[in-house]
Amino acid sequence: MLSVDYTSWPLREFKFHLRSPVATMASLQDVLVEISLEQYLGTFEKAGFNTWEKLSTITELELAALNIPRGHRRRLQREVARRSGWPEDQPLPRYNSFSGIPSQ
Repeated sequence: MLSVDYTSWPLREFKFHLRSPVATMASLQDVLVEISLEQYLGTFEKAGFNTWEKLSTITELELAALNIPRGHRRRLQREVARRSGWPEDQPLPRYNSFSGIPSQ
């Protein structure tokens, strides 16, 4: 299912993302542990991303604003893509978290 979110923080932008039943079944903590990013659990929760479903909509700009290092942002984006059905052998699109906004 394709959904559009027109009210993202901190900037208004279009966000397109796929939703998958696999992505909604996992807890945020479990996913972060699985990809070795559990140290950011508190950071994401304080920013309002307290479920995997919510975190899977985070943008590149939001990750940068939370001071998440680039390599860790890519690891998280790859996991979002994988759980959304993006082929693992394909490079990630050059867009902010599948938002439709070109990366800079």
